[in-house]
Amino acid sequence: MIRETKAIIERTRRLGAGWQRLSLAVEDPALEHIQPGQTLLADTGDYLRENWIPVGFDSEEGVMLIEHPLGRTYTPGEVINLLGPVGTPFQLRHGVRHLLLVVLDYEPTRLLFLLHQAIKKEMAVTLVLTGIAREYPISTLPPVVEVIIGDEPETWPNQEDTLTWADQVYLLTAPMFSEERYLPLIYTLSKLRPALPEGFLQGVFDMPMPCGTGACAACMVRTSNGNLPACVDGPAFDVTQLKFL
Repeated sequence: MIRETKAIIERTRRLGAGWQRLSLAVEDPALEHIQPGQTLLADTGDYLRENWIPVGFDSEEGVMLIEHPLGRTYTPGEVINLLGPVGTPFQLRHGVRHLLLVVLDYEPTRLLFLLHQAIKKEMAVTLVLTGIAREYPISTLPPVVEVIIGDEPETWPNQEDTLTWADQVYLLTAPMFSEERYLPLIYTLSKLRPALPEGFLQGVFDMPMPCGTGACAACMVRTSNGNLPACVDGPAFDVTQLKFL
């Protein structure tokens, strides 16, 4: 259930050349249980609320961590009105030991909370960054993460090997390019594996979510089960069940 609450920005920190991390003290304790895949709708003074993506928690300071590309400047003590949690948590398949996270020419923030959760569960994690995703400051990531950099938006070194050993794959790209970037990977995987298990290949749709309840129909994703709102049934969908235009 979506709840309205307030948060105080306790701290801001610059990450590399183009990113910032906000430490939020959230008023509603229920949001301490927010899961990877879920987000918050923040009222930052614009016409529409902004999608804020948690990347984890700092248990020592008791704060939620949010990351953004540098843009608007936030100051400690600033109070932000929030709605959340929005969306369905990412689901890790039973028995996953090797998790592959692929970010194709897009900001990787949506997958970072999942990355940290997988490491805590002692999974081996490989993170692929292509295009503008290469600008993310990987020095802030845990050293146990294998990071692969691809110069081209849709490919990366040893692509077939990484797809073969993975027990589950999460893909992230700009929604407008999902068809041209996800379909080649489906084709490649179909050659490597005779049948893809349900939920093995997940595509993440990081779309504007003005209402967070599906009522406005602004974040619909076409699937074999009909048009589904990413803010309710997503943001992750089984890629093999998508119906591209």
